[in-house]
Amino acid sequence: MFNIKCLIFCLINKENVWGGLKMIVLIDGYNLLRQVFPKLRGKLDKQRKLFVKQLGIYKRIRSEGIAEIIVVFDGGLFGHASREVSGGIVVIFSGQKSSADEWIINYTQKHKGKELLLVSLDRKLKDSVKIFGCDSV
Repeated sequence: MFNIKCLIFCLINKENVWGGLKMIVLIDGYNLLRQVFPKLRGKLDKQRKLFVKQLGIYKRIRSEGIAEIIVVFDGGLFGHASREVSGGIVVIFSGQKSSADEWIINYTQKHKGKELLLVSLDRKLKDSVKIFGCDSV
């Protein structure tokens, strides 16, 4: 079962592989929520807030190896993507006209050459970003 400790372990190991370079961590939000918080089913707002809060704590502890953590969720209030920052974590809602997967693929394409790490359980998404040099766990 996937949990927040597993996510942190994976991030620490990737950081060590890159020799301490600052990385941008992209997280496929809804893809992980039910795995991270299996007992909070049906309470997406609560899950999102708790997940982002825990990521913010992690980022403060490990700030030397992480340039940015971006959590991307499907949907939102608008047709276009929206962005907010909570506890040092960038939270993206992909918008009603685009999926989180599409947003992540576009982001990795635009930031090709940077140290990017995708955290997702979606094999198809992982394969899609790999061509832009994005590692995944």
